[in-house]
Amino acid sequence: MKILYQLVSLIIVCSANLSGQDVIEMQSKTKGLSAGIHVGFISYTDDKIHTETEAGLGYGAQIQYGFSHQFAVALSFQHFAITTQSYPNTDIPYNIDSPYPYTEADLIGKYIFGSTNSKLRPNISLGFNYTKSKETYYDPVFNYTSLETYSGFGFCGGGGLAYFLNTQMSLDLSLIFHSGDFTTTLINGQELDFAHSYFNVEGLVGFNYHF
Repeated sequence: MKILYQLVSLIIVCSANLSGQDVIEMQSKTKGLSAGIHVGFISYTDDKIHTETEAGLGYGAQIQYGFSHQFAVALSFQHFAITTQSYPNTDIPYNIDSPYPYTEADLIGKYIFGSTNSKLRPNISLGFNYTKSKETYYDPVFNYTSLETYSGFGFCGGGGLAYFLNTQMSLDLSLIFHSGDFTTTLINGQELDFAHSYFNVEGLVGFNYHF
């Protein structure tokens, strides 16, 4: 009987202690589906045509699915307008498109740090990338214009920080790099054997809604 009394007393004390504690509220939701938009800045080079760093501004969108509050996969799209450093020259062809279009699609995996009771959620990402660029060149010697399109695959990765305004809306900052090879080159619609590599760094600012 004494043991039963002590057990009941212990349950009552524990219940009182638990009821006196504040419940930790969820501050961020990263599990499940989310979608967002972003704007950004790009710094771009390649090893044969744009050896000087070129820069531009752009926009994009992202769809993400969190398998848990720590692991997620995302599909994102970016479109930039890059200002050329190729200026008129009397001897060599130069790009007459400025800015010229530069488009990307990324499939990335993310690890999200922290827990749902935090408004600040850093993350790191790594994945695959498809890039396409289109430019128009003029040859002053032969008075000839050519439309050149480059496309290829590569890798991407980086890190970011999400600040949750509430559990479902967040402001996101990220720094992403892309590196790969343009393996397909079309000049006026004809494929040319001209492979070259690209590298860029992007800073993105966006808004995401977590369903």
